[in-house]
Amino acid sequence: MLPSKRGADDHTRFSTDSSISGFWNELSDKVASKLSRSVVSIALSHGQNVLFASSGIAIECQSNFTKFVTSAVLVRALNDERNIHGNIEIKVHHEGNVAIGTVEEYDLDHVIAVVKVMPALDVYSIPLSYAEELMPGRKVVAVGRDISGKLMATNGILTASSGSEDCGHLMFSTCKLSEVMQGGALFEFDGNFVCMNLFSNMERPIFLPRDIIFDRLNHLQTSMEKLIFLAMVKSVRHRKRCTGVQLHSHPEGQWSMYRS
Repeated sequence: MLPSKRGADDHTRFSTDSSISGFWNELSDKVASKLSRSVVSIALSHGQNVLFASSGIAIECQSNFTKFVTSAVLVRALNDERNIHGNIEIKVHHEGNVAIGTVEEYDLDHVIAVVKVMPALDVYSIPLSYAEELMPGRKVVAVGRDISGKLMATNGILTASSGSEDCGHLMFSTCKLSEVMQGGALFEFDGNFVCMNLFSNMERPIFLPRDIIFDRLNHLQTSMEKLIFLAMVKSVRHRKRCTGVQLHSHPEGQWSMYRS
């Protein structure tokens, strides 16, 4: 595990930033630390040049790897930059540490991607599960990081859509997001994870709710397991053909194996 460089208390450091100190002081030290440790910067680099940067949310931390969920805008940017520059590195920045990552899985339709890094980073993994229904009017804080590792945060409230009946279930926030905060997290002031922030160039940023993230990650995991299983079956069949072992059906419906 890479060493942490937090040193001073997170809450103390954040309170020196005049742009966020007002509402950040409303958070408990425990909540402030949890929020800051769960969000990273994810950048695309070609040599020393940073081509794209967004934020990511820690969702799993094991002894030898860490996984982050982020906006699939990272995948689109990665594909575009590879067409131009060829070799591109995904760098995850957190608390002075930098790790090289890979896109493990993604779903462009649901604007979600998972980045995996090795070794593990000293982060706080957000617990994902179904949450209670979100209600307009709740105070929230959007959190992200820029490429330097500086924490970025802005507060606001949850608002409901006021359009047609078809979009009446949508929720927005009044938090003003910069581009690098895409893929970052939206929390309630008690530290409860609400969603992943999307689309910074909107008056009322849309977010991807926690329940949808949970569903899509489960779907992606299931799809990955299916692919692994099918690959194993294909490998076994190939080995059997190479060794001359075949399955033979008897008239009685029983199966036996013979070597040709």
